[in-house]
Amino acid sequence: ILATWLSGNPNYDEVTKWYAGWKNLFDKDMLADPVLKSNFNRALTLMDHAAHGTFIPGMRENMAYFTTSERRRTAEIQRPTQVSPVVSVQNTAVSFKDVVEKKAEELGMLFIPSHKRYEGKTLYNFGTATIYIDRGVIFIMNNNKWTPVSLDGLADLLHE
Repeated sequence: ILATWLSGNPNYDEVTKWYAGWKNLFDKDMLADPVLKSNFNRALTLMDHAAHGTFIPGMRENMAYFTTSERRRTAEIQRPTQVSPVVSVQNTAVSFKDVVEKKAEELGMLFIPSHKRYEGKTLYNFGTATIYIDRGVIFIMNNNKWTPVSLDGLADLLHE
């Protein structure tokens, strides 16, 4: 999705906010997960290539600065401040569905699969809403129409 977005003429401020928003969904322990870290680094690489491949006055420099500073910040977080015992952690992939499930848990809402499907995709009950997930995008049934919604947007809709 990010590669498609960046292949057009993206608003780099929106891209930066999107990346930061996703990264803020995870705590430090989850961000240390090698698979998650690898995916965030891939996103930074894509953003960096897009910024250097398309010249938009000022935006290229802003995106290059952001990706460089973000990598530096990640390296600083990884640098241990004190010696700690080595702990073996099983390499566990975190899916977007897992992130949605964690958000529901944080909000005290149920997140359970429904027996129904839409275009072959499992429908889920998230609180009182019916949703499905397709390629990292949440869709919610709104006025008899499936509409994409962010995770925070979904939470806001259910708290209204």
